[in-house]
Amino acid sequence: MTNSGVEVARSIANSGESEPNIDPSQRFKIEELMRVAELQVDANTPHLVSGDGPFKVEVVNRTLWIDDMVNQYRPLL
Repeated sequence: MTNSGVEVARSIANSGESEPNIDPSQRFKIEELMRVAELQVDANTPHLVSGDGPFKVEVVNRTLWIDDMVNQYRPLL
C-alpha cells in the first residue's frame, strides 16, 4: 500500500481529526479483563491459552491500528 493509501485509510478511520491517546485507566481495565478471560479459558477447557506467559495486549486508537495493520499486511498489499 502506498503512503497516500495509508493516509486515506487514516483519514477514513479518524474522520480527518487527530485522536487522543487511550486513557491509561481504560487501558489497564482492558488488560485486566484479558487476564481474567485467559484464566477462565485455562480453568475451563483443556486448551492452554498461553504457553509462554500471559497474553500481551496492545490497546490502540484507530490510527495506530491502521499503521499496524498496514505493516503486517504489506506483503499482501
